[in-house]
Amino acid sequence: VLTVYPNPADARMSMRLAEAPMKPVFWRMSDQSGREVKVGRIERGIKEVTIDTQNLPAGMYIIQIFNDEDSWVPKKVIIQH
Repeated sequence: VLTVYPNPADARMSMRLAEAPMKPVFWRMSDQSGREVKVGRIERGIKEVTIDTQNLPAGMYIIQIFNDEDSWVPKKVIIQH
């Protein structure tokens, strides 16, 4: 399970996994047109990461977390400045 907060976000937001992954997982943030705007990696044993969103235009974005085998349900995020 993935939790994204605060939502709406301003200069930064956090992603928290229910359990720390046993191996690295990757995340991708896309705008409404599907264009990738940010990507990252969550290392093994880490449950929470912070994303800098201050340079992103205000709007709706989709965050997807995935690994080699599967992906989590995408989360919608609103950026407001």
